[in-house]
Amino acid sequence: MIDETQRRYADFLQRNPYLTQATCWTVVQPIASPLTIEAVVERLGGRAEDLEPEPDDDVDEADYEGVFYISQDDASFILYESNGYQGIRPEVLRRLSDGARVLSLFWNVNGTTRLMYAAYGTIVTALDPMFPGERWGETPHALDAELAVLEAAAGGGRWQAAAMAVVEAVTGVRLDLPDASAPRLLLEETIPDDPPTPTSR
Repeated sequence: MIDETQRRYADFLQRNPYLTQATCWTVVQPIASPLTIEAVVERLGGRAEDLEPEPDDDVDEADYEGVFYISQDDASFILYESNGYQGIRPEVLRRLSDGARVLSLFWNVNGTTRLMYAAYGTIVTALDPMFPGERWGETPHALDAELAVLEAAAGGGRWQAAAMAVVEAVTGVRLDLPDASAPRLLLEETIPDDPPTPTSR
């Protein structure tokens, strides 16, 4: 089944080749209690008034530090960043996964790639999808079964489609481009970085 999903995503990326350069999808699934879009916006560091129900085409997204298109699939929220990386930041994952589980997939043109799985405020498993054997987090092997398809695709140029298939296998949510009805969140400032850890002398 996951192999079929991988093939579907390979076709999707072939139809939308610009996505292979840079993108970030983040799926947020409540565990403890239902989430609202307003709560998701707040966890991202925004306010309800920062959310555009109908995105203005005249707005230059480059003027903002964070830009998210937010879709909903039943109780799940899908955050799409066309050229952002907020979804993989530990500071953001900690907030988004409070009473929830979060899976975030990111890559950019510089070859930086991440697949992050967080739950209850903790990073459970994290890895570079191009090198899936190297994992870290609270429970690095939590997604071993789902990650098998990624290990098989590593080095063969199919890792992006395989990583997308992993996200769908874990969450049950199909990754796609946001439709025209998806509201846009524009943030002039995003969640600040954690303070540096003091080094011992």
